[in-house]
Amino acid sequence: MMILQLLINGVALLRNGLYKLNIISKQSFDVPVVSIGNIAMGGTGKTPMVVWLCQELMSSNIRPCIITRGYKRKSSDMIIVGQNEKNNYIVDDLGDEPFDLLKKLPGISMVVHKNKSEAIKTATDVLDVDVIILDDGFQSLYINRDINIALLNHKNKNMLNREPYHGLKRADVIVFNDGINLSNFKSFINQKIGGRKILQLTMRKKPFINQKNKLNVPLLAVSGIANSNSFYSSLVDQKINVVKHLQYKDHHNYSKKDMNKIYQFVEENKCEGIITTSKDYYKLKKLNTKNIKIYRLDICFVPLKDDIVAGNELINKIKNIL
Repeated sequence: MMILQLLINGVALLRNGLYKLNIISKQSFDVPVVSIGNIAMGGTGKTPMVVWLCQELMSSNIRPCIITRGYKRKSSDMIIVGQNEKNNYIVDDLGDEPFDLLKKLPGISMVVHKNKSEAIKTATDVLDVDVIILDDGFQSLYINRDINIALLNHKNKNMLNREPYHGLKRADVIVFNDGINLSNFKSFINQKIGGRKILQLTMRKKPFINQKNKLNVPLLAVSGIANSNSFYSSLVDQKINVVKHLQYKDHHNYSKKDMNKIYQFVEENKCEGIITTSKDYYKLKKLNTKNIKIYRLDICFVPLKDDIVAGNELINKIKNIL
């Protein structure tokens, strides 16, 4: 893994250098752009961070528009979701993460397309937008960003990164998404950014399970996300009786064969149903012809009590660029 990381770092340094020297041009837009991303290959909580940020902005009558690729969706068309527009899109159209965002953010504007520059241009041309929220945009160097937000999870420290840690010097805001035992990790990060003054914010994960009052039963856990261990740990913390955990690759598109395997396991182990992530929930639900019970674990972010001021400062940073 060390050799692979060195190769990734080398490519990233070359690419970043070409942009820094303006050998490769960047695109600018009339609307401010706020990117939310990470440097780790694993999940760092971008979706709950996007939800929190958009909710805060919308509560201040600011109109955000989310730009997202819709990774591994079954449609390749550009999809435009207007503010408060009634839509009949399904998870296959948008992809699991954009569909999840749409469910959690009623009234949000969104453009789903693999070409983020085209998506931003379309959003500014046809939608009423005050600010662009660029999902997974920390490495989208071809787009000029007004504010760069980088998410970190200390549990991902030993995983592969998309670029070296000192790439965090590009960040305007660093968000730590796990508030437990962070002092050593924060010191490590501060060394990597060379003392650069960057707003730091720590978010606390707040799990929520639909119908939790009924969950005193054995369940099968099913997940297809980047960090399945985090999902399982949350279930343990919530004292859910997990008989087994079936893990699939991130953004896995479930098949009838997968569902039959799930049915078989539920029946053989006398499970009352399954519990899954919010990203996987809608993909499994559409295949659930036997109507077994499917429970959903949602994760939302809230700033730590000591970081509420930093959270407000982030929102004010965005207000100041409008």
